Amino acid sequence: MKDQPLVGIVVVNYNGMAFMQDCLNTLAAQDYPNCIPVIVDNASTDGTREMIAALGPEFDKVLLDENTGVTGGNNAGMRRCVELGCDEIFVLNNDTVLMPDAVSQLVAARAPMRMLTPRIYSCDLPTTVNTYFGDFDYVRGISIQKFFGEQDSPRTEQPWEGTMASLCALMFPASVVEEVGLMDDQYFMYFDDVDFVTRAVQRGYMVKYVPAAKLYHRESGSSEGETLGPLPLYYMTRNRLYFMGKHQPDLMKRTVFYGYFWATRLVHVLRWLVRRDRRSLFAFRAAIGDYRQGKLGYASPSRFNLDRAVVSGRDR
Repeated sequence: MKDQPLVGIVVVNYNGMAFMQDCLNTLAAQDYPNCIPVIVDNASTDGTREMIAALGPEFDKVLLDENTGVTGGNNAGMRRCVELGCDEIFVLNNDTVLMPDAVSQLVAARAPMRMLTPRIYSCDLPTTVNTYFGDFDYVRGISIQKFFGEQDSPRTEQPWEGTMASLCALMFPASVVEEVGLMDDQYFMYFDDVDFVTRAVQRGYMVKYVPAAKLYHRESGSSEGETLGPLPLYYMTRNRLYFMGKHQPDLMKRTVFYGYFWATRLVHVLRWLVRRDRRSLFAFRAAIGDYRQGKLGYASPSRFNLDRAVVSGRDR
């Protein structure tokens, strides 16, 4: 392995004026000398596109003409990293703030067939571990988190290996793109990272948690269906079904999943009915209907009566 591999840091932006500058500042402050940030803009309309276009040559810019979602943006960034000859690709959310040695610590932890995830803290709760890391239950269709939401403790201080992590912050060899392929655009957003990591694990890769590499994340929302906005609820519901159909070939296990899925969704549906939450009910019904009809990829936020400025979507 090279002592100082070239690391391409892929950051996708869509109307991220509230936090993009902080992310760019911490990228520029990294003490690792051989990295290049690849900033992808998904046709932002809040001024961040112009801000990114004006960045200096230390940043590589990819300005897309339409919002291609999390998948399309990350794919554009990954392709650019391959063109630049990067040895490692570090996919990073734009609502993160890195410690100055974060990239150095990840590079120091490189190992064959390993994808690396740092120790992520919540910006609002700076001693709370925010790293989505662990394994995946392919019967229930849910992630099994090692210590997400826990306070720092001796066990969060030590490295661990698992089979699942989010792409909030994940570094992997550029060869993964050739071996595994790009992200599946059928997701657009949500479950796209689960699919990508699953395909890598199927090729023999493992995920390594690197506690010495630290960053902070502006985590928002909740994984509980009743507290999600209609658009995230739609994507998470539809894409979970798509993911399980794609990655659970065992008919018996898939049948168990459907039983678990409908039993747990019934609880949410009853809550929405009691609260007269028509938007969530509509989003859930639309997700089921679109999945059954094979309507995947982008879904217009106008279907859910949402503000276009705050969601990752585009009208058509």
